[in-house]
Amino acid sequence: MLTNVVANPEDLEVVCTLENQRGRGYGTALLEKGNRMADDMDYILYLDSERDARSLYEKVGYMLNEVEQTSPLVSMMRQKKSKRS
Repeated sequence: MLTNVVANPEDLEVVCTLENQRGRGYGTALLEKGNRMADDMDYILYLDSERDARSLYEKVGYMLNEVEQTSPLVSMMRQKKSKRS
């Protein structure tokens, strides 16, 4: 469970799945849980992704972040989806 792993949800450094466990929905489930936590806190999410994982992040609402790239990673963001009225 993601909430047991993250002591400070504002600063999550790495989320990954083992290579032999990929394609089973675990990564998507972790991202969706993180998205719900961010929505509850009214946060925008930013990440740096490896190029081959970009479609996974796009599937759960991330888009390219138009910033100058200084690394081989892809900068992405997900807008906040406020639950506050």
